[in-house]
Amino acid sequence: DGLVKWAEDNSMDFHAHTLVWDEAIPWWVFEGKYSASKLKSILKDHITTVAGRYRGRVQEWDVLNEPMHDDTDKKIPRHSIWYDNAFNKDIDAYFSNVFNWAKAADPKALLGVNEFGVETSCPKADALFDIVKKQIEKGTPIDFIGLQNHWASEDSLPSVKELLSQMTRYNEIGVHVRISELDKDISKTDKKSLDLQAQFFVNVLQACLAARDQTDVTKPSKTKGRMQGTCIGYSTWGFTDKYGSLGGGYGVNNIGHGLLMDQNYNPKPGYNSVVSYLRQTPKNKKGKKDKGKKDRGKKIKP
Repeated sequence: DGLVKWAEDNSMDFHAHTLVWDEAIPWWVFEGKYSASKLKSILKDHITTVAGRYRGRVQEWDVLNEPMHDDTDKKIPRHSIWYDNAFNKDIDAYFSNVFNWAKAADPKALLGVNEFGVETSCPKADALFDIVKKQIEKGTPIDFIGLQNHWASEDSLPSVKELLSQMTRYNEIGVHVRISELDKDISKTDKKSLDLQAQFFVNVLQACLAARDQTDVTKPSKTKGRMQGTCIGYSTWGFTDKYGSLGGGYGVNNIGHGLLMDQNYNPKPGYNSVVSYLRQTPKNKKGKKDKGKKDRGKKIKP
């Protein structure tokens, strides 16, 4: 409650994470050995209660978090008590129900799927796209896809072209994308590693801005009844390595140093590169004024 009020007091949009996941579930849900019908009721009640509590006050909800298998070479959903037990492995019913429940609870918010390993071309990315495309064609209220962008490789980076390709295909069918959990594992903090990390942050930012330039949300998409999508956000998974998740058991290589500031809150090359790129970015192609300019430098209320 306090976080939502603080955002409102400071004229900030609020992105909420997450309503449905296969982790962070109370043990009583597993121990109850409930029927499929009862599990659906439990999940619906959770979504309705949480999203309904902040109805009209949250701008974006991650409704369904990480529904696909961890392996990027597989085109199957991730096993969970919701997918396996509540919906008897019916992925269409799973998606359709949770999104419609969320829409009923908070009608004005944008609703999304949040997933990792789908930022560039792979079987997992194709599978998720196919599911989402099928869902929106039948009217399921999926507004955006969160592309997490946790990147572990220390030898190569995805190109702007590769990243933009995935964004474009969603935008073309009327689904927005947002960069949702950006970080970059590096095992060392030498110049080479930090520069590679900085380039990754900029590549992702450049792809997001390119998606904005090439789309027009006032024009129809390939899906009947939907306008084109665009890139609506760029979020890192924290801002300082002091409290970053990498290095604490969740990093792909568990090596850390993944964010824009180090453990002492000092800006790293990645921070400076992102700021520099944004400063050099011209106004959008239609010459519209920066609507956020009036808020820059605004004092934040405690």
